[in-house]
Amino acid sequence: PLPTYNYSTLFVLPSDQEIVTTIQNMQDSVAWYFGMMATYGLRPHEIEKATIIKRNYYQISDDTKTGFRTVIPLLTEWVDLFDLHVTKIISPVNDARPDRIAKWLSKQLAKSNTGWKPYALRHAYAARLWRMGGSRLDIYTASRLMGHSPQQHTKIYRAHIQPHHVADTAARAVDSNIL
Repeated sequence: PLPTYNYSTLFVLPSDQEIVTTIQNMQDSVAWYFGMMATYGLRPHEIEKATIIKRNYYQISDDTKTGFRTVIPLLTEWVDLFDLHVTKIISPVNDARPDRIAKWLSKQLAKSNTGWKPYALRHAYAARLWRMGGSRLDIYTASRLMGHSPQQHTKIYRAHIQPHHVADTAARAVDSNIL
């Protein structure tokens, strides 16, 4: 199971299977946006500023909160599953508020009764990044992939994930008599 994030309230992270099932049961434009968040760890406002540069790579515009960067899918099969190699789908939201996509996605997700919030997809990406990269993925690379400084990434994501990883690594070492 994925770790939970506890700030002022419990932050529930969906499993990969829950993410796939939920997104596959959504209409096309909604599914595409959620697919982008889940597959690339993007914030809602970054999605419309993303430009495909290779089949599986997107670049995020410099005029976003986190600035210019290139993002990769951690599960490349999700690119095809959610049809993310196509040109951006135009937002169905017709106002200029910076949080318009986030609010629209929250309303869409509320209809599906999942129990988690859209931003949980970004946190699930961070957890997956840590699980898949572990100690082989340096903090600078992981943080830049998500648009953070190493300090911010550690505080927001790794501070919550690392205890699980440390415990799992210790258990494997004990089980294999490495210690």
